[in-house]
Amino acid sequence: MIRKLTVMLLSGVICLIGVTSALAITYNEAPMLRTKVAAGELPPVAERLPDEPLVIEPFEEIGQYGGTAYVFSTANHSWGDWQYGVTYWGGLLKVGRDGKTITPYIGKGYTWSEDLKIFTLYLRKELKWSDGVRFTADDIVFQFEDVLGNDELTPGKPSWANPGDKLIKARKIDDYTVSLECSVPYPYLEAMLQIWYGTQSFAYAPKDYLKKWHIKYNPDADKLAKEEGFDSWRQAFNHHAQTYPQQVDLNLPRMTPWIMKEKTLNAFLFERNPFYFLVDTIGNQLPYIDKVLSEVVSEETYQMKIISGETDLAYTNIALVDYPLYMENEEEGNYHVVLHPPVYGDNNALALGFNFNEQDPVLRKIYHDIRFRKALSLAINREEISEFFFFGTVSPRQVAPLSGNSYYKEEWAKYYVQYDPEKANDLLDEMGLNWDKNRKWRLRSDGKRLELMIEVQELGVYAPKMSEFIKEYWEKVGIRTVVKVWERTLFTQRESSTDHGIMTEGKSKGDEFWAYVSTAKDFGHGSELSFFYDWWNWQDGFNPEGEKFTKPEDKVTFEEVK
Repeated sequence: MIRKLTVMLLSGVICLIGVTSALAITYNEAPMLRTKVAAGELPPVAERLPDEPLVIEPFEEIGQYGGTAYVFSTANHSWGDWQYGVTYWGGLLKVGRDGKTITPYIGKGYTWSEDLKIFTLYLRKELKWSDGVRFTADDIVFQFEDVLGNDELTPGKPSWANPGDKLIKARKIDDYTVSLECSVPYPYLEAMLQIWYGTQSFAYAPKDYLKKWHIKYNPDADKLAKEEGFDSWRQAFNHHAQTYPQQVDLNLPRMTPWIMKEKTLNAFLFERNPFYFLVDTIGNQLPYIDKVLSEVVSEETYQMKIISGETDLAYTNIALVDYPLYMENEEEGNYHVVLHPPVYGDNNALALGFNFNEQDPVLRKIYHDIRFRKALSLAINREEISEFFFFGTVSPRQVAPLSGNSYYKEEWAKYYVQYDPEKANDLLDEMGLNWDKNRKWRLRSDGKRLELMIEVQELGVYAPKMSEFIKEYWEKVGIRTVVKVWERTLFTQRESSTDHGIMTEGKSKGDEFWAYVSTAKDFGHGSELSFFYDWWNWQDGFNPEGEKFTKPEDKVTFEEVK
């Protein structure tokens, strides 16, 4: 049985963390797998595990096998596997429990060349995909050479894998050793491989399964694609290889604890991976839970599922503002509420991104003037927001690394966070944003009323309500503000363009490694803030003829914007 609902007040959860060395022990397996072994459907557990499985110290205690976890999400977010309520990523490396060290995962270890250009990764021997096929260096070489390196599949090379404007070359040394060779010193790669860039569809792919749809390995790949209803081998390959934003081919081998077995528009069923390479400290193959059933419901229904105890785990789309609601119903709903520190450095409930590629030249110049952004920051009463949304338990801060980071600087977090509407007005006056004749609204240089639009997703936990607070603060200093709430698909369309106002996002990744690898580009695209979309497209080669990056008109220095 699965212990009833645990409500986790954080943005993500890792159920099993902490790495220890492999032990010489007898391995155990879930009863459902033992039955399949007895029926001849699976090899014994010792043959399914690698020679050196990853040994994980349980978070609290050794678990019990079995059961189905019932979880819910508030929308069919195709981009977010975590919305399904399962750990669905598997990286070559991972972050340690302390949030500061990089530890083994699929790879059991790595070394660097003296010049920091060659990263050598050592894999676990007899490591296997979810279909029982060995995971080897070929799967990494295949991804770098035949997927990222193929101009039809990847016309624009991703910047993380293209240091010095030259794609990383993956070279097989033997079945369990592969080197990633960079044209320039690139120690950054080590950190990249412990986030999503080190996962399937970024750093590795199941060559044995996918090669029949690849023209290099199958001369009849186009013919096969047309038989399946696709126009080209490229379309067919992408269909079968897709894991992110959402897996389509349910037979695609994975390296994750659960694999998707069934799906409908509003429900997803996951079942344990019989070849998963993790064990606990007494040799139990993980995961403990047999199946995960995730159902998509409305936001209102989601909250009812929580307080009635119908879900076994809830950690997405919940917030501290609802803490009284969860505590009030804890006993009746037969669940336990846990206040847990954020595991991904979630340090900002709401961040605002000004569109530096704004097409209106007057508004663009205003956005680029750092005095404007300083003024609007000073106009926000963060203490009042903390009291209303978080019962005064959080402190005002900017989007910045967390204080526990080795490179933390307090001035980054405290930069213009004080509430000072008088100083805000002084800065706006200094910019020449004069008041209208009724001294109600400020005017642009062309005489039009200055109007801003804050854009939010309708499913955001904080953004819709918190944006209304910000609207009131900004209007007190004369900035007419509109809050526009979008359905997610429309919001995504707008962020993937320059046709938007001030975008919003609950910004995470403030811990040691997430903050380090979250470059400014993450805020320009692939992020709800999306404040320099055109520049990003030009820099990463997706639009070579597009707008090249230029410094804002006010010639801001790094020291000023830090």
